[in-house]
Amino acid sequence: MLALLVGGAPTLRAQQAIQLYMSAVDNDGKPVMDLKAEDVAIQTDGAECKTTKFEAIDWPVKLQLLVDNGPVHNDALRQTREALRLFIKELPTDMEVTLVSFSPAPRAIYKAGTDRVKLLSAVDLIIPDSGAPKFIDALSEAADRVAKDKKDKNKERATTSPSS
Repeated sequence: MLALLVGGAPTLRAQQAIQLYMSAVDNDGKPVMDLKAEDVAIQTDGAECKTTKFEAIDWPVKLQLLVDNGPVHNDALRQTREALRLFIKELPTDMEVTLVSFSPAPRAIYKAGTDRVKLLSAVDLIIPDSGAPKFIDALSEAADRVAKDKKDKNKERATTSPSS
């Protein structure tokens, strides 16, 4: 005898966790340094979400500027350079910046640093290239640099934490 049972019950699935990064400032715009998980409420469609991990990350902001230097005429390149200079001048002077062009392949024009004079000079080193831009490659390499920084930071934290 063969029995076939077809159920109409919904399939149970575990909810997928998401990762959320946030920064908190007070009314004066100063960072809130003593924030705890119980101080934060996260809701989706009005329903309270459970926080499974809450971790303060005290890392400096690092900026990677990816510039498309594909086939452009001189006027567009001049405007791009000027826009970059104006943008860079507004950045905090202690912020680490990397400048990368990505045509025909990602290439560091200015490696991670805080020297604004050298960074502004490096903007003039961006030249047009006739190759197709490799935007996805540039994003991938930028993500790899972030992952390496995170790994190095975690290793540094592990070696400097007091033993119990």
